[in-house]
Amino acid sequence: PPASPPRETTKASPLRVKQVARQRKTAPPPPAVGGVAAAPPRQRKAVPPPPPPPAVVELAAAPPLHRATPAAGDWRIIGAHVQDSDDATVRGVVTDCTHAFKEVTTTTGSVVMMRRSKLTRTTLTDEEVALCARPTSLKDYVQARIDGTIRVSHGENGREFKNCYTCADGTERRQFEVKATHVRCALCGDAHTWSLETDSLVL
Repeated sequence: PPASPPRETTKASPLRVKQVARQRKTAPPPPAVGGVAAAPPRQRKAVPPPPPPPAVVELAAAPPLHRATPAAGDWRIIGAHVQDSDDATVRGVVTDCTHAFKEVTTTTGSVVMMRRSKLTRTTLTDEEVALCARPTSLKDYVQARIDGTIRVSHGENGREFKNCYTCADGTERRQFEVKATHVRCALCGDAHTWSLETDSLVL
């Protein structure tokens, strides 16, 4: 069959071309999906976790006071100022009374248990009384009892050594040291220890 005649192309007029170009320039851009373009999410700065609270170590309290009723006419009551009748350097305040002994907290901070017959009256200054505070924790109380109990004589002159001593270089040390949970012999080769929880009565 004979070929179809070619279609005639209609050329747009210059005025139409300008109108189309103007419409393309003024037409708004297509909207984003959802109608409004969402802003990118803000990245929040990571906040480090707070530090853990400090560990609280509860110290056991010192033994309670006995507060035994003193004999009639006995002046050696709690609060009395006393002195060792055999050693004038041991001075302090009666801080507890048992049926057989008087607990004396001394001006050096040690605690000694003495029979009433070994105590004489004395007068302490306000500064000395302030030093005679009975320890409130078991650790400090046991240390004070050990410091007041250990007295060892050595040599022909009877030189006495206490738990607290001074080395040749002037350093102050203790033979028995009380830690938070135990008592340690600092001079023992095997570093022997005693438990504060189970051996306090023995100590």
